[in-house]
Amino acid sequence: DEATKGRLEQLRRVLDAEGVWSDLQLDFLFSKSEADVMVIKQLKEAVDGTRTSVLHNAVVVAHGFMNAGTTNTSFLSENLDWMGKASNWAKFTATASIGVVHTGHVAESIRLLQPYLPADLGAPGGGGSTSPYSEGGALYALGLIHANRGLLTDQTTQRPDDGAASTTASSSSSKTAAAVHYLSEALRGAANVEPLQHGACLGLGLAAMGTADERLYDELKTVLFFDSAVAGEAAAYGIGLLLAGRGIAGAQTAVTDLLNYARETAHEKIIRGLVIALALIVVGHESAAEPVIEQLCRDRDAIARYGGMFAIGLAYAGTSNNAAIKRLLHVAVSDVSDDVRRAAVLNLGFLLFRAPAKVPTLVALLAESFNPHVRYGACLAVGIACAGTGDERALALVQPMLADAVDFVRQGALLASALVYMQQSVAAAPGVAPFREKIAAIAKDKYPSTLTKLGAIVAAGVLDAGGRNCAVALQTASGGGFVRASACVGLALWCQHWYWYPMHHCFALALTPSVLVGLTRDFKIPANFAVRCNTAPGHFAYPPKLTAKKEVKKERVVTAILSTTLKQQARDKAKQAEKDKQLAAAAAAARGTTTTTTTTPAARATAARPSMSPRSTGARRSRRSSSSTGRRPTRGTPRAACRSITCSRTSTTRRSPRGTTTTTT
Repeated sequence: DEATKGRLEQLRRVLDAEGVWSDLQLDFLFSKSEADVMVIKQLKEAVDGTRTSVLHNAVVVAHGFMNAGTTNTSFLSENLDWMGKASNWAKFTATASIGVVHTGHVAESIRLLQPYLPADLGAPGGGGSTSPYSEGGALYALGLIHANRGLLTDQTTQRPDDGAASTTASSSSSKTAAAVHYLSEALRGAANVEPLQHGACLGLGLAAMGTADERLYDELKTVLFFDSAVAGEAAAYGIGLLLAGRGIAGAQTAVTDLLNYARETAHEKIIRGLVIALALIVVGHESAAEPVIEQLCRDRDAIARYGGMFAIGLAYAGTSNNAAIKRLLHVAVSDVSDDVRRAAVLNLGFLLFRAPAKVPTLVALLAESFNPHVRYGACLAVGIACAGTGDERALALVQPMLADAVDFVRQGALLASALVYMQQSVAAAPGVAPFREKIAAIAKDKYPSTLTKLGAIVAAGVLDAGGRNCAVALQTASGGGFVRASACVGLALWCQHWYWYPMHHCFALALTPSVLVGLTRDFKIPANFAVRCNTAPGHFAYPPKLTAKKEVKKERVVTAILSTTLKQQARDKAKQAEKDKQLAAAAAAARGTTTTTTTTPAARATAARPSMSPRSTGARRSRRSSSSTGRRPTRGTPRAACRSITCSRTSTTRRSPRGTTTTTT
């Protein structure tokens, strides 16, 4: 009947990935965003003077985290010139960050990214792309917007006898299906342009996550078998996302293909992508994943063993399985590869996120290891397991490593502290305010290393994720909580930022808004809705926003002058005026007096005669006299003959033997 059909329709809207919850989440994050734009502006100003693109990239990533799901890109719009400084793969990451900001905004995803998407997908050579990095990043962003919403039409129409249900499911998933189709076309049209292939593979895997579509798998496998390091790595990650949670039984052919190709290829990037893909396939399958785990953990290649550690962590996520914990601890202290040991310690966080209080005690000794990779893994294990709890023991364990001698350990400590402090007010966790000041100081200081600054900047984004309304949640909030496989997958991929910075954006998959929603029976938000809370409002208060410092011009203070000083200044002025008057009178008297000065030749000769013989003196004078008169005198000419006297009524001009002229009045 009609009533039953209406109730089934409402049930589908609840369960649909693009249904009621998606709309409510988007509306909440947009309307209640408390992201502080001054924080990101200060981070931008702190890195403007640096010449490294890593910190510029870190600010872009932090901005994406701060505004995840809020659709607020005003900072990017106001700083287009600054964003334009990114080049190559940094531009790829910067463009992809738009997808993090618009996560869940599936209705207008392609329109929002239209300025950055490839113009002509069908043209050979990637459509003659002029900016392949920006276009590849846009394809990645499109996947991030539709991440974990991959209900394809052909999978929702599984019951041909129920036409109404088929039509409803098809319409609800049409937007994500359209995005998947677009990404598939982009992958085929990318030719051999690696940035386009990379973005299309990651976007396709995210948008079609968990669907196990065979056609998409074949397309990704084709790119993988081209054996291109960059494109092959993304194709491997895409296959892992496409088959996430399917297990060995649901993806037997794919598991065999990935294991075989991991032994054949020589590219480390591809091998790492393949083993992480295998770990994503077995997420949540516990003992059923043992065949894959055994093959990876017993492999001679350290990269394969690295993937084996993630396979253990994801397969037994949230189970606190003792056998899995023992295996990870054994590898953490015995393996010869630092990467494997770091991964072994890190995955303890995935195993124990349902019992976060046990993690600080378990990794306490590992946090004091001589190996910095083990210490880094201990930091992230604490951060993943205790995310959003504000656990004091976890913070006490991480605190000493904020001053570690190794820069990437300090980076891990900053990220772990930010994860633990997520959604914690000053009243609930007093240490959050000093921590905010610390990361701001590290970002501004010119002495910390690049890796430490990177950790501080990204930690600022993690701390204020989703407009200060989101936290990392690996399980649902109800009762004992179901494991959120998509969140585990997102955090596992985020941990790969150690090798590849664009993987930072997968952090958005693990975020969940901390919101209480009340609805009517028709799934409408009521006009008058209130919940009584007996806790003080300050316990849940947002941190205060920063304010711009106003420049205050210092006015010059007038110096006080005593009366005695004024009198003395008056007397000095009077004396100076009298002195000037006397000097002026003396000058006037001097101008009215005529003075005649006569110098005899003998006196002049005596005064000017050097210590030389008379003969030489006479010769010099004769030469000078001749030069002054224009003719050469004969030798022995008297001095008087060389002198010319011109008399007038008012003056007398005499020409000396040295050639100078003296006028006496």
